[in-house]
Amino acid sequence: MPAQETQQQRQRLREAFRKPSYFPVRVVSDGFDVAKNHFDELRGRILKTSLARKLFDDGFLACSSSDGIRSEAGCLCEKCQHPCCQPRLRLQLAFGRLVYVLDLPATSAENFFALEDRAESEGARLIDWTVRATVIDRGHWGEVTFEKVDDTDS
Repeated sequence: MPAQETQQQRQRLREAFRKPSYFPVRVVSDGFDVAKNHFDELRGRILKTSLARKLFDDGFLACSSSDGIRSEAGCLCEKCQHPCCQPRLRLQLAFGRLVYVLDLPATSAENFFALEDRAESEGARLIDWTVRATVIDRGHWGEVTFEKVDDTDS
């Protein structure tokens, strides 16, 4: 076997085991901020959804829980039950080896649940769909919406 083919096979094998890169996404009124980049939309496949919780005090994050069970400070959410603590839908959206992680408040979560219901009513699995996420400008915040797109859409 020629050396070039052997090198290509080795590269494909290594690529198959390369771990994805996870990027937290900040939803802003006009799109998505990821690291130092701004995007009007995000595309990919929904890998995972889970519960997260966040507590804000004067606009600053005072407490958070990435699993909705225990805060990063170690407090059990069930025992705390702070009246201002808000549930978030943590969503992982994969685009190739990039995985965007979004924490969505109630209105954006409802938009996602509507897409999930649509997939179920069509007898489809949401993971098989390519999804486009866009933002509706609500003034000082952005509401995320979701739609199914064809893989061929650009």
